[in-house]
Amino acid sequence: GSGPLVEQLAVIRPVVGAFDRLDCIYRSDRQLALVGNVGKAAVSLTVVASPTSGSTLRVDVVSSARRWQANFDDTALAQPTEIITYDCNGAHTRPLLYANGRRAIWMQLHTGITERAKVTYSLEQLATDIEIAQQALTGGIRSITDSSSRL
Repeated sequence: GSGPLVEQLAVIRPVVGAFDRLDCIYRSDRQLALVGNVGKAAVSLTVVASPTSGSTLRVDVVSSARRWQANFDDTALAQPTEIITYDCNGAHTRPLLYANGRRAIWMQLHTGITERAKVTYSLEQLATDIEIAQQALTGGIRSITDSSSRL
């Protein structure tokens, strides 16, 4: 299904914004690979269907000066989200985050409702990400345009 790709898009969209371009470079029954860019940052999204239960998500955001790598593991209850940045001074591990993405989104929605705070991932962006994932999975087009900047 489109779930794993939508999760990747949802994780990186608040960081990078709208994609300038995404191209599907590989598609099979069990794998999907997209590459694209946001300004000068290159983005690569890969989905691999695993025969085991549970899921993990690894996100890499790369630019000429910096690389961010985040690893989310839903298979272990006490496994933290690990975020590492790489720059000219080497690797830097961010403080470990013990809330998975789903919990973080629910906490953000709760804060948005109770404190009227801004939610960084909107329903319009979710709709755009679902549309992008469906386009990538159906194979109807090779190049995908992100319409979220027009929303």
